[in-house]
Amino acid sequence: MANLFESVQLGSLVLANRVFMAPLTRNRADADGVPGELAATYYSQRASAGLIVTEATQISPMGKGYINTPGIHSPEQVRAWSRIVESVHKCGGRIFLQLWHVGRISHSSLLPNNAQPVKALLKKGPVVISFYRGEWCPFCNIELHSLQEALPKINGLGANLIAISPEKPDSGIVMTEKNKLTFPVLSDFKNTVARQFGIVFRVGDELQDFSRTVFKNDLALRNGEDSYELPVPATFVVDASGIVRFAHVEVDYMTGRAEPAEVVAALEAIVRP
Repeated sequence: MANLFESVQLGSLVLANRVFMAPLTRNRADADGVPGELAATYYSQRASAGLIVTEATQISPMGKGYINTPGIHSPEQVRAWSRIVESVHKCGGRIFLQLWHVGRISHSSLLPNNAQPVKALLKKGPVVISFYRGEWCPFCNIELHSLQEALPKINGLGANLIAISPEKPDSGIVMTEKNKLTFPVLSDFKNTVARQFGIVFRVGDELQDFSRTVFKNDLALRNGEDSYELPVPATFVVDASGIVRFAHVEVDYMTGRAEPAEVVAALEAIVRP
């Protein structure tokens, strides 16, 4: 029988012993979800464990469910976690980051611009969902900017708007800041949500190489995984009962976008049938 203090192979890692530190929520990050020096001290003090599993860490601004929990979606958060990992490594330890998204149990007071969890949005009225390819796509930027201009009309009809792409959360932040968006921009890792809408396709090998070499745009790096899948640009209007009342899906990513006026008209048909 193996001794608790014997080394063990875990995938490509050789751990010093078989003691794993269970994750515990610390609530010690700042208001922006950035872990501080206390976190570095806390984890490095426990580096003698074979493996540290950190506290739950939200993968996007919309994934936060409690005050002062850390995130891993902004450059400041990434730098802070890098310092923590370096501290643990200097003490000879191994550390894994536990990722989470709390979903509908969150509260508007914890989310950007007092946004509502997606599931909760339907309780308030229709939801407009815009799937876009990524911050790198100029046509997606134009589309979201146009939707931002139509947002007062959308909200005036009792509806909310969210945008979704497969990019990592930091690109969503760039998209938000660049276009001055005031609606939630969410990260759909591995196109999990887009797949449920049946709009996912794989970028061909030749186009992958062209994108990397000519445009210096590697989707694997941007999306955090190497499936090279994207959503077809699409816009849906979902009513409060969860029924899709308007769908615009077009493989022509340049000109085949839904016009904001069409979205507003679809909402008007729901509110004033």
